[in-house]
Amino acid sequence: MTGADIAQSELGFDGEGIRVGIIDTGVDYDHPDFGGAGVDGETSFPSDKVVAGYDFVGDDYNSDPEDPNYQPVPMPDADPDDCNGHGTHVAGIVGADGDVLNGGVRGVAPGVELGAYRVFGCEGSTESDIMVAAMERALDDGMDVVNQSIGSAFSTWPQYPTAVASDNLVDAGVVMVASIGNSGASGTWSAGAPGVGEDVIGVASFDNVSVTASVVEIDGEEHPYFPATGSPEPPTEGSLPLARLGDPGTAAARACPDITADLDGHAVLIERGADAADPACDASFYAKALKAQNAGAAAVVIYNNVPGVINPTVAGTPPITIPVIAISQASGLAADAAVVDGGATLTWTDEIGTAPNPTAGLMSDFSSYGLAADLTLKPDLGAPGGSIYSTYPLEEGEYATISGTSMAAPHVAGAAALFLQARPDTDAHDVRDHLLNTADPATWSGAPNQGYTEPVHRQGAGMLDIDDAILSAATVTPGKLSLGESEQGAVTRELTVTNDGEEDVTYELSSTSAIATADDPDDPGFYDGDARVVMPDELTVPAGGEASFEVAISPAEDLEQAQYGGYVVLTPEEGEPLSVPFAGFAGDYQAQPLLENLGDIDLPALGQIDECDRFLGIECAAGGVWNLADGGTVYTLADGDVPTVLVHLEHPAQSLTFTIYRPMPEGASTQAVERQAVARYEEHIGRDSGTFTAWTWDGTRSTSGGGRSPVPDGHYVLEVEVLSALGDADNPDHVETWSTPSFVIDRDGDGEVPPLEPEEPVEPGPAPQQYGFFLNDGWDGKPEHVFQYGRHTDEVLIGDWDADGTDTITVRRENRFYVNNAPRGGDADSVFTYGRPGDVVLVGDWNGDGRDTLAVRRGSTYHVKNSLRGGEPDHVITYGRASDAVMVGDWDGNGTDTFAVRRASTYYVKNSMRSGDADRTFTYGREADVTLAGDWDGNGTDTFAVRRGNAYFVKNSLAGGDADFSVRFGREGDEVLVGDWNGDGRDTLGVRRTPSETAEPNG
Repeated sequence: MTGADIAQSELGFDGEGIRVGIIDTGVDYDHPDFGGAGVDGETSFPSDKVVAGYDFVGDDYNSDPEDPNYQPVPMPDADPDDCNGHGTHVAGIVGADGDVLNGGVRGVAPGVELGAYRVFGCEGSTESDIMVAAMERALDDGMDVVNQSIGSAFSTWPQYPTAVASDNLVDAGVVMVASIGNSGASGTWSAGAPGVGEDVIGVASFDNVSVTASVVEIDGEEHPYFPATGSPEPPTEGSLPLARLGDPGTAAARACPDITADLDGHAVLIERGADAADPACDASFYAKALKAQNAGAAAVVIYNNVPGVINPTVAGTPPITIPVIAISQASGLAADAAVVDGGATLTWTDEIGTAPNPTAGLMSDFSSYGLAADLTLKPDLGAPGGSIYSTYPLEEGEYATISGTSMAAPHVAGAAALFLQARPDTDAHDVRDHLLNTADPATWSGAPNQGYTEPVHRQGAGMLDIDDAILSAATVTPGKLSLGESEQGAVTRELTVTNDGEEDVTYELSSTSAIATADDPDDPGFYDGDARVVMPDELTVPAGGEASFEVAISPAEDLEQAQYGGYVVLTPEEGEPLSVPFAGFAGDYQAQPLLENLGDIDLPALGQIDECDRFLGIECAAGGVWNLADGGTVYTLADGDVPTVLVHLEHPAQSLTFTIYRPMPEGASTQAVERQAVARYEEHIGRDSGTFTAWTWDGTRSTSGGGRSPVPDGHYVLEVEVLSALGDADNPDHVETWSTPSFVIDRDGDGEVPPLEPEEPVEPGPAPQQYGFFLNDGWDGKPEHVFQYGRHTDEVLIGDWDADGTDTITVRRENRFYVNNAPRGGDADSVFTYGRPGDVVLVGDWNGDGRDTLAVRRGSTYHVKNSLRGGEPDHVITYGRASDAVMVGDWDGNGTDTFAVRRASTYYVKNSMRSGDADRTFTYGREADVTLAGDWDGNGTDTFAVRRGNAYFVKNSLAGGDADFSVRFGREGDEVLVGDWNGDGRDTLGVRRTPSETAEPNG
């Protein structure tokens, strides 16, 4: 199917000299097809074949909180043996070198050396940080190609951590291959990371030409079968009478009604699927198996309701304790006819058989759809993944047939190894283009005999064709065209053809359109996507040279809000054609609906947890049941009882912002709400498929420097604001909003919360200020400046905004800033907008003009602004790590503020606004200390103080050792501010205390 046999037998390539890393469940290096002894535990690691690797997690590790065996603490060791099977199967597809004549497996690149990087326990899930660590280890071990048959479904943004890390490895010279996902039944925008990475080769799955599997006999006829995951292994001998439940296609045959027949001692035939007349029918494989088990069945035989094979899963509670197997539709109908015709017997065997696959070469029904959320064309190409026979751990049977894009990706990883052996000087970024140019687009699996082409956003460039890739003397770049949205008309791109051959080549230029999809992403409609492609009729490329041409592409005029695509085809006078896939979105991408109902459930909605099997912090990670909450619902913030917004995102979103409001008191002249602060901000969110996400709020708000502080008990409203993918936050057409009803935070549950209106004082006359700002010009604890400004949920920033030598207050709400040039309440002196709502904001005098301005931090990148206004940054630098704590100060006394980062109790100080190494490094205080920066002695140089409770340990130099002095100030729970409040050149402390209501600036 892929030409790997030709590459090996005719071209003489087997991957020798290439290293392929397998990030997976480990590899059984005892297996004889990997050069092992063939006996468990008798082969030393590393071996001649599996030359490197590491176990990052241990056998018991399982990061899936919904699994009863949840155990998220890694216990790494040096032995990456496989107790699951998945990784051994994947490794065999890449590079097994078994004796085929005696039942062994020969992989795509049998001459490669393998690296085994185990990131899973014996069962369950893993985490992104562990995968990233495995990537780093594979890079250090000199892997040329890395395969990741792993994916986070519906994580369609290339900014996902594993996608970004994979892109970084490509930059470092490693070809990165990843499965695109197995969520095809759930519709479009279902691909997953890391396969959606910008430079990652994301791989779709085609069905194999034949099925190799264990065989069961039914009335003397052999039928290949697949054991269901979650059920006992089928026996290899013995017989059972075979029963049926009803005629194929009926609700009875599909076990929709309860099974009333006595199936004691029988194997029972059950058809896959649901009943259109009975929406309540539970069509899951588990439900079918459980009904049969409860009726006394000794085994279950599930047969497909469409051509092709299936790999069912019957895991559940209570467990399935009888063997469950799956057979093809043809086998099922034959078995059903045998039962009708006088009865039939099922006989278990230990035989392995092969049968033609009726869906050979078509897209596997489980293979996920793109595009990526940023409209990048994904997947990139496909390979065989349906019904793949490969190696398996010795203790699990030695060989197995499994289906999934997990099986397709290693075909491509092995092909990349063959290609690198043939062309060792090829850059890691360029391998994908070569593979895409020569791939073969497939017919549409939905109507395989009607001449339509499978959607590009499901098959990418088509079926891998490695021998053509190796033999081709020409390359077309870029290898794929991501067209974006078509709202502005045709999209024009330039393609360049490079001819490494010894003769000029003339190509006829043409195009082919593919099926388009639109409508409900969970249940998409399919349309004839006849794209309009304008380009020259032919192109001549000189020998040893290159030539370029422009192509203008637009979707069919009748397509609306649809994903469409096709292929630019370059056909030479002699030889194989080259093609370039293209895909885009017909219409206004930002008009796609976001906040939608979920069936009959009106969403978004305020929710309150009712049941939960496992909490991780405040998040219900397993078994969550929420009640829809009314206005006035009380949350205690204990045991997961936190304000929760239930959201169903119909399409991917650029960002999701939850903003805190205070509701107006009942009977007020307006029901408008007062904006307060950002409760939660998330970026790059995938869509919810057939479910909702419970977004929780922990009752805190953001503070200066990226910290969090609790809001007081009281009445609140959360506004949900979702920005469309690739949308403009300033364009109201790109934003959808929804607000919760008013709810109450009452931490101790005593019912005593502040009223919506401030209570009148018991006695006339001003009362001492209890809340607001208390700023001290010295260290005596007696504040000279006491005032209220802003709202208690505002984020507070301190700086000298007007260059008068005195620091004052600015408050932030999302990405809007209210500047006050004096230590007083009242209106803001200026108001402006800068950055994004979720940015971490820093304050400093970046250019030495005496005026403080802002910088925003995103990860380890800083966007610096030299004026108090919006617009583009004046300077962008990268320094430190995304996880660092960051401080700002004038560390060398030159009048310009720069950055320092803190890791534990070590400080890395930078004296200039550029990237690179720190200028000074030292250790001070304890890891748990809160660090403050200021010019404590007025010498023009900022240094550090550390806070423990309400005790401050001040240091007047950038060095370790003892504090120069210590003081106590304020209360342990105060929010502490640092500034030069009186202009004497010395920074001192202020504190902020928040009530339920404070004054606010007007802008």
